Amino acid sequence: MRNPFASPRSAGSALSLTRCVRRFLLIVLGACIVSVFPASLLQAQPQNVEVQVRPLNAIAPEIVVPPGRGSSAMRRTTDDMRRAADDRWERARDSENFVVEVRINNGTDRAYLIKANKVSLRAESGERVRPLEASEDSPTPVLTDQTIAPGAEIRGYLSFPPGSYTGARGFLIEEKTQANEGFSIDF
Repeated sequence: MRNPFASPRSAGSALSLTRCVRRFLLIVLGACIVSVFPASLLQAQPQNVEVQVRPLNAIAPEIVVPPGRGSSAMRRTTDDMRRAADDRWERARDSENFVVEVRINNGTDRAYLIKANKVSLRAESGERVRPLEASEDSPTPVLTDQTIAPGAEIRGYLSFPPGSYTGARGFLIEEKTQANEGFSIDF
């Protein structure tokens, strides 16, 4: 049975009013969530620290630019980079020691400390081997103890006794909490 007091026109406007109220509440709820939670929790991509350890004695560095591509300035810059990489490669290859390049990219909003003597290589026997003291023959820049600021990237070289290694281990120290965050990399 039909309600004699309700008109079709008032039912449509009530439905429209209900939709408007729902939209308004969703907008208010979304604004509350954004204002209550810090932006770091709402970011789509996680922040992290990327650590790379690359043995220079095992592989030659590659800088590839297809022939005829890029401007002449770009080719000159690339040639300069290739010569610099070849120079590091020659010094590493001629070295009696096993040389690794350590690259750390701090993509977080926290500062970290790296202690160079805490980076070790894993020998095939499983033994951990600490780096040697830097000398005149060491590739430069030598990795030293330093703070890695948020958003910064560092790069340096470490020399180890001659041998056969399967990977690298180490840790970074979060500056504020002094907590260790370890890394392990296989070659």
